[in-house]
Amino acid sequence: MAAQGPIILTLMVRDEVDIIAAMIEHHLAQGVDHIIVTDNASVDGTREILAKYEKLGVLELHDDPRHEKQQSEVVTKMARRAAEELGASWVINADADEFWVAADRTRTLAEVLRELPDDIQSLRIPVKNVLASATEKGPVLGGLRWRDERDEEALRAVGLHAQPTPNMLVRGVPGLEIAQGNHFSNLPVTEEAPERLGVEVLHVPFRSWERYETRVVNTGEGYLASPHLKPSPRHHGMRDYRWLKAGVLEPFYVARFPAPDDTKPAGFVEDTWLTEHLTELVKTAKLPDELKKLLVKPAAFPNEATLRAAHAELGPGFGGIESTWAGDMTGMQAAVDQLIQQRDEHVMQIEGMRYAEGLLRAENDELKSRVESLTAALELTRKNLEQMQGYTARAMGDRSVRLGLAAGNVIRRVRGIVRGKP
Repeated sequence: MAAQGPIILTLMVRDEVDIIAAMIEHHLAQGVDHIIVTDNASVDGTREILAKYEKLGVLELHDDPRHEKQQSEVVTKMARRAAEELGASWVINADADEFWVAADRTRTLAEVLRELPDDIQSLRIPVKNVLASATEKGPVLGGLRWRDERDEEALRAVGLHAQPTPNMLVRGVPGLEIAQGNHFSNLPVTEEAPERLGVEVLHVPFRSWERYETRVVNTGEGYLASPHLKPSPRHHGMRDYRWLKAGVLEPFYVARFPAPDDTKPAGFVEDTWLTEHLTELVKTAKLPDELKKLLVKPAAFPNEATLRAAHAELGPGFGGIESTWAGDMTGMQAAVDQLIQQRDEHVMQIEGMRYAEGLLRAENDELKSRVESLTAALELTRKNLEQMQGYTARAMGDRSVRLGLAAGNVIRRVRGIVRGKP
């Protein structure tokens, strides 16, 4: 089985006061051992709540106040700390509105992760949107009721282009690289978990209108401040930012929820598990008061009927704004598949280069050893030569030795004459 190092969650947040305590309490209850958080200059009280958890010793809190869409850089740094310094067996790179769970709800997330086979380096995790009802302000976790299973046609009708992109669970290994959005890494990918070891993410993307409007503004201004980043023309955050500036986002926001009097809305499955789970969690929470205040029932949205009528008049292609992304979904998916294949090929090439690097390093070590041996032999020869030269010089300075050498020369000449060889 896999190494039993800690399971560590990383989190980059900005202005998530209506959900952050619930997200932390949930993952601690699911067996996450430690949380690394980077606050991105929150101004709504999020950082103050995080500081309370830091005092309890369940997370470490860092700050990065830049608003330059530097998520990949920041999350990669946290993931590498988790893997290389804290010895994580698994690293979960999450957003504040995500609740990672075992597909089998009778088991904790940690129980499932501990049983994943050693050969899985990263695992693609499906993401499911969970919604309450449209509300103007305040938390929504006390009224989560619907799991969104709408098809692409129904999503396009309310200004959405697809269900969420799967997330990525990664093994805690040195050199991790996490892509913008946390959906990809530099590790080989396993597409599906083995039977009984499934993991999924319950995602709460649409909370109150007040919170959603703030999020859209933050996304749009972040990309505008980062000209080196080029979001896709289909990027939902930038599309919503354009709609917000055009004054039409609010009707689309309301239309994304089931109507309050619809008990069987098309494309939705009733799922109240997350609200019930969080309510039960208050009993054992680290900060029960912070969690409890998030579980009030959402208030009805004022003028909801008027806004739904306005959406019906606007339609999904209002003012041609959607023309940049309402094209052929098949072509878009083909492009995504091609990028995934290219990424996997790059991973294989990198692994091959690392293997070759290892061979070259071994060969270099062998050559280095031979050079060291020859250098030692050369040094010994040099010392022997110096000794012989010194002995010869001392001998030539001795008168008896010079006479002996001279006599030897005379004897050799006489012998030569006798033999007829002068």
